[in-house]
Amino acid sequence: VTYINDFMDSQIKIYPNPTNKYITIEQSGIQSRNIRIINLLGNVLYDSILLEKNQIDISDFPNGIYCIYIYNEKNVYTSRMIKHK
Repeated sequence: VTYINDFMDSQIKIYPNPTNKYITIEQSGIQSRNIRIINLLGNVLYDSILLEKNQIDISDFPNGIYCIYIYNEKNVYTSRMIKHK
C-alpha cells in the first residue's frame, strides 16, 4: 500500500472543513475507492464505497477531530476533518 496524498490531492476534494452537519467528497478519475472515517480513539464511524460525489451526514458525530481514509487496493489518501456544532 502506498500513501499518495500529493497525487490524490488533485483528485479528491473534501469540504467544508470544519463542518457541523455534512461533508462533501468529490473525486475525479473515478476508480473503485472506499472511504472510512475514524475518530481519534480508532473507532470506525463510517465505512462505505466512494462515489464520484458523496455527501455524508456527520450531524450525529460528537464534536472532535476525525481521520478520513480514502483507499483502494493500491493507494491510501488521508485527511483530517473537524466537526463542531
